[in-house]
Amino acid sequence: MRPGNLLFTALLTALVSGCGPTPVVITAELEEEKLGDLEIRLYPFDRDAIFDSLAAAASRPEPPIPDSVIEAVNEVAAAQEEWRTAEARWGVLRDSLQALGTALEGLNRGQAQYRLLFNDFQDLEAEYNQLDRTNTAAFNRFDALQKASIAAEQEIAMLREEWADEAFADVNDIMLMHQRASGL
Repeated sequence: MRPGNLLFTALLTALVSGCGPTPVVITAELEEEKLGDLEIRLYPFDRDAIFDSLAAAASRPEPPIPDSVIEAVNEVAAAQEEWRTAEARWGVLRDSLQALGTALEGLNRGQAQYRLLFNDFQDLEAEYNQLDRTNTAAFNRFDALQKASIAAEQEIAMLREEWADEAFADVNDIMLMHQRASGL
C-alpha cells in the first residue's frame, strides 16, 4: 500500500470512528489499482439499529416463515434428488441400449453372440421401460411439489413484504433526520 493511501485510510478510519459507539471495521482486499470516481457513502448513524427499532415498534410482529413452508422446501429438494437419481440411471440404461443396438446391427442373427447380446438387450429394455415410468413419476412428483412450494413461498413473501412496507414506512424520514442532526 502506498503512503498516500495509508494516510487516507487512517484519516478515514479516525473520522468514521468518531461518529458513535459502533466500532468501525475497514477491510481492504483489493489488489492495488486506482479506482477513479468511486463514491463512498458514510452514514452518521447505525442503519441496522434504526431498522431494529422500527421492527420492535411495529404494530404487529413480522410474520414468521411457517414450518410447513420450510418442510415443503426440504421435500422439494428430496424429490428433486430422487428424480435426478432416476434420470441418471435412466440415461445410463439408454446409452447401454444404444450401444447394444449398434453392436447387434453388425452381427448376423444366427450367431451365438447375437443371441447373447439380444437377451441382454431385452433384459435392459424391460428395466429401461420400468425406469422410464419411475423417472416420469419422480419428475411429476417433484414438479407438483415445487409448484405448491413456490405458491406457499410467494404467499409468505407477500405477507412479509406488506409487513416491511408498513413497519419501515418512515425509515427514509428517520435516516434523513439523523443525517441532519449529525451536521453532515
